[in-house]
Amino acid sequence: MTLVPPGSDLLDIARKELRELLLGELPPEKRYAGLMIANAMAIARRELLAGETTSAPEREQLSEILGMEGDLEALRTELAKQIRAGRYKPEDEDYDKVTRHLQEAATHALATSNPRYLKR
Repeated sequence: MTLVPPGSDLLDIARKELRELLLGELPPEKRYAGLMIANAMAIARRELLAGETTSAPEREQLSEILGMEGDLEALRTELAKQIRAGRYKPEDEDYDKVTRHLQEAATHALATSNPRYLKR
């Protein structure tokens, strides 16, 4: 019986092989595409590792803000609709909660897609 490593490890191994063995063999005009693929693999790995550890708290936070239950995407969609409709203004009771939530969501997205940016 062969044990398969978790998906995040497979992505890490494949990315390492791409960068160390294959990128140098690509013609110059294909190198940028190879680097983009390696970067996409790193992002996918971070998303896999983050997984439910971030979506469950976000879902709870959105449920509290919106006063409704639902899956994460439905709650995000509802919040976006309410923001576009002008529901949250600085004088509103939930304005600070929504602002804090959006800042946390943006920070998490940035940590996943470009963690070096946060270290600046």
